[in-house]
Amino acid sequence: MCLTNCPEKPKGISVSWVAYFKATIIMIFVSLLIVAPMIEFDVSLKYTLPVSAIILFFYIINVVYYKNNYIYMDENGVWMHAGVFPWQKGITGVSWQNLDKASYYTGFSNWLFKYNKIKLQHRFTQDSEVVMNYVHRGQNVVERINRILYKINNS
Repeated sequence: MCLTNCPEKPKGISVSWVAYFKATIIMIFVSLLIVAPMIEFDVSLKYTLPVSAIILFFYIINVVYYKNNYIYMDENGVWMHAGVFPWQKGITGVSWQNLDKASYYTGFSNWLFKYNKIKLQHRFTQDSEVVMNYVHRGQNVVERINRILYKINNS
């Protein structure tokens, strides 16, 4: 875990706006599903407000999670920083010598909104794979990682 000299969040390798939009839509849907009927049936505010606060809390946690998710590269490998709470925060990744390849997944919405799910595959085991969803322009990130990997393996 990074305690000192932690890398700054790099520009260009972050979560797409689609992740935040999805979290917002889910929060609105859950609010309509749970809180709206409570208001409609005149449930006391002492029940409605805590339920609303809990929904808002989980929405904020989700947004902060996406904000703290990013990938960066250094001379040692490719790493993903993730976590919200201090006891959750951590870095996982694959060193250049153990990286088999980077790949991304596409679909219509991925193409339309320019985000991808990327996967960094370990050369020797599938247990150490790094997966990150909603990477903005993930195909460019994967191309850059594979280009660097190619240079390292062929030098």
